[in-house]
Amino acid sequence: MKKIFCFLILCFIVAGCQASYELKINDDLTVNETIIGLENEEFYELFRSPKSNVIDMVLAPYRDYIKTFSYRYSEVVDSEMYGAKIEKKYSSLQDFGDKFSFYIPYFEDFKLDVSDDGKVHLSLSNKIINDSFSNRYIIDKGTISIIVPFKVISHNADSYDAALSKYTWNFDLTDKTKSNIDIVFDTKYVEENNLILIVLLSSFILLIITFIIIFLIFKKKNKNCNDI
Repeated sequence: MKKIFCFLILCFIVAGCQASYELKINDDLTVNETIIGLENEEFYELFRSPKSNVIDMVLAPYRDYIKTFSYRYSEVVDSEMYGAKIEKKYSSLQDFGDKFSFYIPYFEDFKLDVSDDGKVHLSLSNKIINDSFSNRYIIDKGTISIIVPFKVISHNADSYDAALSKYTWNFDLTDKTKSNIDIVFDTKYVEENNLILIVLLSSFILLIITFIIIFLIFKKKNKNCNDI
C-alpha cells in the first residue's frame, strides 16, 4: 500500500500537485479505495514528452506490484490537470483495516473499531509535522474523503456533500491547527437521504410498471372490440 501511494506522489512532486484519497464504504460493508494524483502542464513540459509516456515511465517498475495486489490503474484528465488513478476493492471493513498503511508517514495513529452493535469508529490522529521529507510523499495540497451510506453519528469533516453522503477533510502538512480525522457511523441505519432516494426510485419504478400493465390491458380490450 505504501509503495503504491509512493509511486503516485513521485509522479507529482513539483509545485501544483493535487492529491486526493477517497474511501467509499458500500451498503454491504465492502470498501472501495481510490487515490488520484494530478499535475499541471508546467510539470509535464519539463520532460518534453507526451504526458502518457511520462506516466508510463514512472510506473514501469511497479506494474507487477499493481497486478499482484489487484490494483486497477488508469490515466485521468481533470480540466488542465493530468495524472493517474489507482483503485482497489476490499472485501470488508476488517480487510481494509488490516491492509491500510498509507497514513504512516503522516499520522502516528490509525483506528478502525467495529462494535457488536454495528457502530464504526474510524480515525487518524496525531499528524506528523516536521521538516524532514525523507520518509514522506511530497504533496502541495490534498483531500481525504469518506463516503458513508449509513447514519453518521459524529464527524469533524471540513465539508459535507449531502447528495453523495461524502465527508471531506482538507489535508495540509503545514497546518498545525487541525490534526485529526474522525468519523463515527452506525451500520444498522441507512443514511436518511439515501433511504428517501431509494423509496422515491422504487415508487417511480412501480408507477412505470403499473402504467405498462394498464396500457397492455387497454390495448388488449381494444383489440378484442375490433375483432368483434
